[in-house]
Amino acid sequence: MLIKTLAGIGLFAAAGAAVGYSKVLCAGGECAITGTPYGGAFFGGLLGMAVMSGLNAPKATDQPPRENPDAESSTGEDTGKH
Repeated sequence: MLIKTLAGIGLFAAAGAAVGYSKVLCAGGECAITGTPYGGAFFGGLLGMAVMSGLNAPKATDQPPRENPDAESSTGEDTGKH
């Protein structure tokens, strides 16, 4: 899971650096996010971290089922609760 998260952060950072380098969104270079390749890589990495942590979050269905203490034993043994 850590490898996937780091790969996602690197991918988003590389994409952000490419946008910052190409000056597609900010031709003058005064934008903090995409004005330089470093700013683009930084914010791209942050976005990648947010996306990958959301994708790797445990889901509610990953939890083990709860046992009901009032239910009868499923092993067929007599528990003496009558």
